[in-house]
Amino acid sequence: MSQDKSSALAASGDAAKRNFTTDNKISGGCTTCGCEILVYYHYDSGDPIPNAPFQLTDSRDHKIEGKTDDNGMFFIHDMGCGTFELLMGEGSDTFDPQETVQNNPVFQSNPEYMALSGEYFSLFIILREKGFLEYNAVQNAVVSKLSFWESVPDEYKPALKRFQKLEMIIRRDNGPLKQEIRRIQHRLSAEVASKAASIDDAVLLFCEVILGCIPVVGQAMDVYFLGEWCWDSYKKPELMEDTMHRIDGVLCVIGFVPGAGDALKISGNAITKAMRKFKGNKTQDIQEATRTIRSLSNGDVVKWLTAIRGDIRKYAQDGKALLITMKQALNLLVTGASGGRSWIVTLMADTFQLLVNVLGLLIELFDSVVGLIEAEFAAFIPKIMTQIIASSLPKGSCDLSAMAMDVQKGESGDYRTDEEIDEHTKRASASDGSLGIMATVLAATMALGRGGGHNKGKLGVSETGAAGGKSNSTGSTHASQTSHTSSEQPHSTSSETPQSAKPKSEASSDKKPPQKPDEVKSKDEATPKDDKETIELPKGTQPITPGAAHPSKSGDDGAAQKKARDQNDGTEADSNNGEQKGDPVDMATGAVVEQRTDIQVSSPLSLSLQRYYRSTGKRHPGLLGTLWRTNWDISLTLDNGVATLTDGEFNQAFFALPNEGEISRSSSNPQWRLTRQQGELVLQHVGGLRYRFEYALGLQLCLTSIDDAAGNRVTFEWVLGELRWVALSDGRLIHVISEHQKITTLTLCTPQRQPLKTLASYTYDDLGHLLSVRADEGRNFDYRYSPEGWLLRWSDLGSTWVEHDYDKKGRAIRDRTSEGYWPGHFEYDDDTLTSHYHSGFGGVFSYVRDERNNILLKRTPDGGETQLEWADNQLVAETDPLGGRTAYQRNDWGLVTEVTLPDGATHHYAYDDNGQLLAYIDPLGSE
Repeated sequence: MSQDKSSALAASGDAAKRNFTTDNKISGGCTTCGCEILVYYHYDSGDPIPNAPFQLTDSRDHKIEGKTDDNGMFFIHDMGCGTFELLMGEGSDTFDPQETVQNNPVFQSNPEYMALSGEYFSLFIILREKGFLEYNAVQNAVVSKLSFWESVPDEYKPALKRFQKLEMIIRRDNGPLKQEIRRIQHRLSAEVASKAASIDDAVLLFCEVILGCIPVVGQAMDVYFLGEWCWDSYKKPELMEDTMHRIDGVLCVIGFVPGAGDALKISGNAITKAMRKFKGNKTQDIQEATRTIRSLSNGDVVKWLTAIRGDIRKYAQDGKALLITMKQALNLLVTGASGGRSWIVTLMADTFQLLVNVLGLLIELFDSVVGLIEAEFAAFIPKIMTQIIASSLPKGSCDLSAMAMDVQKGESGDYRTDEEIDEHTKRASASDGSLGIMATVLAATMALGRGGGHNKGKLGVSETGAAGGKSNSTGSTHASQTSHTSSEQPHSTSSETPQSAKPKSEASSDKKPPQKPDEVKSKDEATPKDDKETIELPKGTQPITPGAAHPSKSGDDGAAQKKARDQNDGTEADSNNGEQKGDPVDMATGAVVEQRTDIQVSSPLSLSLQRYYRSTGKRHPGLLGTLWRTNWDISLTLDNGVATLTDGEFNQAFFALPNEGEISRSSSNPQWRLTRQQGELVLQHVGGLRYRFEYALGLQLCLTSIDDAAGNRVTFEWVLGELRWVALSDGRLIHVISEHQKITTLTLCTPQRQPLKTLASYTYDDLGHLLSVRADEGRNFDYRYSPEGWLLRWSDLGSTWVEHDYDKKGRAIRDRTSEGYWPGHFEYDDDTLTSHYHSGFGGVFSYVRDERNNILLKRTPDGGETQLEWADNQLVAETDPLGGRTAYQRNDWGLVTEVTLPDGATHHYAYDDNGQLLAYIDPLGSE
């Protein structure tokens, strides 16, 4: 794991616990007052930096040289009083950043398959977005109707014909082509498309083709950056004359190469950026770049950079070969060799070809740019040094078992008190320049300070480098490319969050309250937990908060969070929180709702198929046609950094796409959390189940697995847009037979795929409306609908039936049943947002709602009123007809943590980080 590097100066009473003792003692040759220091040189992980050379220049301008011992320590006695400068070199441990391996799940075997797969996936997205692939497959009968073709604009007809042709080729193929096409229908392709399509369809097609050429991909931004780079170069040709823009492109490609390519990219970005700024005398950028490189590993970074510099050409040649393969695949589309040029020209004119031309220019200039990068490495390496400015201590201050200067790797800074700095400044001003070098160093260091500068009477440090950000792990996630020439920066690919640990001290006043068990770090409330080692410091010592210099997060990350928040603010109330009357009707919306369970299969993680119908609101076609939705239809739809969750009951929640290890929450649906684990998007429910979405149907990610806390898993296998198999946690299978992406039969099978029994069967009309269900006893139903899709009647195989009448908005106005149950009718006052249910047994029930369909007031036939208060679709209080108010406090999961009854009695509930109940405390304090 990457290590954050930072600065600290500590005189610790707990030092003995860390074995602060050393035989590495050096005399400074000054016996006037015999000042001294004890230094502990280490990484932020706590690991010592052994055998690191140092040079100390004391106030007499006397130079003292040596090395740290195996524990990263040294003690200097009899040194000059006052301020000193300490330069620390590299230790003898090995800098060993984790190398990447080929990990792209979408990688294609040859340029022809790359072109066909990218073209197929891009066409699906373009045509579906326009509504031409409504039922997820062009072979549906509706596509062949003349009326349909007449409705398709002329510019899209070549694209639709090309997609039909590709569909026929793929479905008839039983060889490698079908396997290659199946490979691109992956979450990673959808994430790339979500970003690329926000620019232009030509960029979408470009990125989907090159995605199949890249062996190492940590996240979509790696691919998107190259597509954006070519787009920027096409739109602004003058950028191709900008050296940093060229370097950005070359380093992005080198990052695709397995091995040290990713580490080279991160280091190269940091070094070239720093060296270009250094020519403007900004020395802090050298230090910041060094700290960025150190985020890859502990160890001797100078030795590693020196060695890897000799491999730059090798990795560059491998990267250039990847570019040539990309261009070969893209040229198949440009020249029409794939048979698809006509639709590209019709929709994109020359844009796509010009993007390919830019890629060709990158190939031409690749070698010369690599030479520039090599030169920057050579110039940068000699400048790496950790620089410290501090003051010596009086003789006897350093008990070798109790006190030490705590210096963390890579953190230059000023370690003096305000009084010492003031005195030094006066001396420098009064001198004839003998302190000029030190004053210059101090001025440069002070300019870098963060965290409020120095506090009077306390030791302080001015840290260098970028604060915040994310550490880069080159294991499961490929580090993002940061452009020097574009204002937009890609997502960080961190697998951990930078910590803000502060050693405890009586001098520190910015202590944080203890974190509650149910508090969770989220993307929009990113307060990381403090799990660093805490060191007790003696009175008067200033604890130093570590800084971190890691590649910046995406420039549009905040925009995605804002977009998700705005969409959540308009999300309607969860259907499960509503009030229902009749058979049944949602009183907030007037919608007829039906919920049925067709199958229930027992296994360690039991599985059911539940379906849900609603007569109003936006419809989302699913596995059971155009009107019903199932719990297997839960999906994520991507839109430029935002994921929209649509569950099995048509409820929606919006999440900013998280980086590795982050949590993204939906304020209006807190029972769900979206995280990224080893690249995969994982949706966690407060009930304990985790859902994964690795199959891409265009920009829609379909359910691929469900896990429980015990590790039991159900998996869903998709093939060319159809669900084919469901694997139960006990090894048995459910075979799914579909027509036009609508399930017709579910069959329980053995692990060897031998049929055991038919679980359920379904029939549909030509519009995709579910007509009949045949399953176990009590689970057999027939349905009839209006032309608008409103459910007019359902019946079972016995004598039970229900009929509904509707107004023009699809709201129920009357129910009729076979046995005369629920003989009521409904009225709606849109001006006052009030719904009325006239019960067949007498009396009227009235409901007042807000704009998000939360019920604000319930009035019963006897005149009693119950008032409800909501915040982000969460109930926060209710007042009964007698005026008694009950209030609810909730945690980030939406779970009730405190209930205050009308008499003031309070009930408390405590949960763990996953929302599981830990404790209940009654009003008397009993647990």
